[in-house]
Amino acid sequence: MLFLTPRPSSKCLHSLIRPIIFFCDRFHLVEDNADDADRQHAIFEIYNLTRESVVVYRTLESLFSATASVIVLKSRMVRDRRQEYDDKQYIRHEARIKFSFDVSVISREVLIDTLRTNLIVGNLTVNGFDDWIPCDRQSYNVLIDPLIPDEFLSRVKRKEKHLRTFADAFDIKLLSQTINDVFKGNQTAAFDCLFPGPKFTVERDSEQPPVVAFSIKKYWFEEDVCNPLIEAINTLIEDRKAVIIDDEIFDAFPLLVFRMVHVIQALHHLHFSYWQLANMNPMIMAFVPRKHYQVKDITDTLERLEKAVRNVSLDRSEVQLQDLSTEAHKLAQFSKEAAERLEAERIRWSKFYKPANYGLSGVAWTSIATFPFQAYYTWKNDRESFLKIFRGAEGVVTTVFFTLIFFLGISVQASIDNFDMAIKTHAEAIPVHTRASMGLLAFEQCLHQISNVSHIRVLVDDNEFKHRKFLLSSLFTQLANASLGLKNKLNEL
Repeated sequence: MLFLTPRPSSKCLHSLIRPIIFFCDRFHLVEDNADDADRQHAIFEIYNLTRESVVVYRTLESLFSATASVIVLKSRMVRDRRQEYDDKQYIRHEARIKFSFDVSVISREVLIDTLRTNLIVGNLTVNGFDDWIPCDRQSYNVLIDPLIPDEFLSRVKRKEKHLRTFADAFDIKLLSQTINDVFKGNQTAAFDCLFPGPKFTVERDSEQPPVVAFSIKKYWFEEDVCNPLIEAINTLIEDRKAVIIDDEIFDAFPLLVFRMVHVIQALHHLHFSYWQLANMNPMIMAFVPRKHYQVKDITDTLERLEKAVRNVSLDRSEVQLQDLSTEAHKLAQFSKEAAERLEAERIRWSKFYKPANYGLSGVAWTSIATFPFQAYYTWKNDRESFLKIFRGAEGVVTTVFFTLIFFLGISVQASIDNFDMAIKTHAEAIPVHTRASMGLLAFEQCLHQISNVSHIRVLVDDNEFKHRKFLLSSLFTQLANASLGLKNKLNEL
C-alpha cells in the first residue's frame, strides 16, 4: 500500500505562517497541534454527506474501533435558497469529525491513507475523500502540504509582510463584501480581499476544489481571536444563503456580529498591551501610578460588562441587549482616557527622564574616559603626586570612586534602555486603546439602536435562525471570557 508522506520538516512553512483553506463556501483555519496530546488527534470537516451524521459516525466508529476513537464535534444541515427549485429545499449535510488515536497502534499517515482509499468511507460523501478537509496542522502536512511545490512555499515566505494577521482590525465593509462575493459565487474575489497573498488550488475532481491561502501570526493573543472571526464569517455566509428577511425590518444580526468580533479582538489586544506594560522594569513602573492606566475604572467596568454579557437571554425571539449599552460606553470612555494618559506619560518620559539619564550617563562615562589623560598629565609634571593617589588611603578612595563611576555608567545605560523600551511600549499601547475605544463606541451604538429603534431587530427564532442563536451564544461567552481575562491582567499591575 502506498502511504502519503509529509514533506520534510525543513521545507514546511514555519508555525507562524498558518494555512486557511476555502472549500464549499466556508473558511477553515488549520489549527496547530500544540502539544503531545494534540498530535494524537486528527480533525476533519466533511462535506456533501450522503447519509446523516449519526450514520457517518457509526460507520467510522465501526471501521476504526480497534485503532482510534471517533467524536462528532459538530454536525450541520445547511440550506441554500440559491439552489432551490419547484418548492424543493436544498439542504447539504456537513460534519466536523475528530479522531483520537495512539501513535503506537496506528500512525497518522496510515489513518489518513485508510480514509482516502477505503470504499466504505468514500461512499459517505458525494465526492469521496475529496470532500474531506484537514483542520489540524499535522494532518494538513500529510495530506495537502506535499502537493504544494517548493517554489510556491518560497514565494509565500517572501511575502510574509503582506500576509493577513488576525491582530489587525477587519474592516466591516471588507467583511460584508466577502460575504456578498461568496453569495454571488465569486469565491476568488472573496478570498483575495480577506486573505491577500499567494494562493494554491488543490487539484481535485470536485466542482469547487479547495484553495489554500496563508496568514501570519504576530502575537500570542491571536489564538483567541482567529476562531471567533472565522466562525462568524462562516455563519454569516450560511445566514445569507438561508435567510430571507422582511423588507420592513432592518436585520441587525450581521452588524451585531461584526461589532462583537471587533470588541473581542480589542479586549484581547488590550490584554496583550497590559501584559507588556506589566513586564516593564519594576523601577520604571514605580514612576507610574496605577491611575495613569485607569486600572480601577476599567476593572470595575469590565466586571459589570462581564455580568451584563452573561445575563443576556437568547430564549426569546429577539435579543434584548440594552443592559450592555451603558457598560460598553463607559469602557470606551475609560479606554480613551487611558490612551490620553499613556500619551502624556510617553511625552513626559521623552522630555525629562531620557535626557536626564543621558546627562548622568555622559558625566559618568566622561569621567572614566578623561581619567587616563588626567593621570598622564599628573605623572608627567609630578610623578610623586601621581603615585600617591594609588597608595594607602588615597589609593582606596581612588579605586572606590572610579568603581562607583563605572557602575553608575553601566546602570544609567541600562536605565536608558529600560526607558526606551517603556516609551516604545507606551507608544504601541496608545493606538490599541484608541482602537478599542472606537470599537466599543460602535458596539454601544449598535446595541442602542437594536434596543430603541422599532424596525431594527436581531431575530433568533429557534427554527429558522438556530445557527444565529448558536453563534451569538458563542460570541457572548467569548466576550465575557475576554473581559474576565483583561480584568485579571489589570489586577496584576
